[in-house]
Amino acid sequence: FMYRGFGTIAAQRREVAARLRDIAAMNRALGMHGGFHNHSDDYFGANLADADAALADIDRRDIGIYLDPCHAVIEGGSQGWLMALDLVAPRVSMLAVKDFRWVAGKGGYAGGRCNSVEFCPLADGNTPWPAVLSILGRTGFDGPVSFHSEYQGSASFRDLDFDAVATQTSADLRVFNDWLRDSQGVQR
Repeated sequence: FMYRGFGTIAAQRREVAARLRDIAAMNRALGMHGGFHNHSDDYFGANLADADAALADIDRRDIGIYLDPCHAVIEGGSQGWLMALDLVAPRVSMLAVKDFRWVAGKGGYAGGRCNSVEFCPLADGNTPWPAVLSILGRTGFDGPVSFHSEYQGSASFRDLDFDAVATQTSADLRVFNDWLRDSQGVQR
C-alpha cells in the first residue's frame, strides 16, 4: 500500500484496514498467516503506528507484523522505532534482518534530505540490533527470521556479485548470532 500524501492518512488507515480484514478472512479460510511488512519511504506502514491501527481489529493469527527494524529506524530515528515497536511487539510474527547507515550527498532514496540511506553490513549500521533482539526476546518472539542481503544496486554500500553477497551474508549471520547470544543469553 502506497502512502498517498499529506491529508490522506486517516482515510487510508480505514481503507487499508478494510482490505486487510478481507485478506485476514482469506488467510483464515486457507489456514495461512500473513505478515504486514513495514518499509520506509512512501509506503503505508512506514510509521508502524499506522500498521498497528489498520490491524487493530484483526486476529494476529491471521495477519501479524513482518517487522523490519532497519526500516523502522530509518523512519523512527532516535526513539520513534522503539515507541513503534512498543505498539506492535505483541503482533510481530516475522523478522527481517538488514542494516543501513546515513550517507551525505548520495542521491535518491531519501528524497530531498541532506543524507540518504545506504544498506550496509550489520556490523556497520545504525539499527540498534542488540536492543531490538532483547525486546523481541522479552516478548517471546519465536517466528521466522529472514536475512535481506540488499548488497546490489545504487542503495548498497557496494554492488556485490553473487559470491560476495553470500560471503557478506555469512558474516552478517555470525554478527547476528553473537548479538542474539549476548542480548538474550541464547546459545547458538
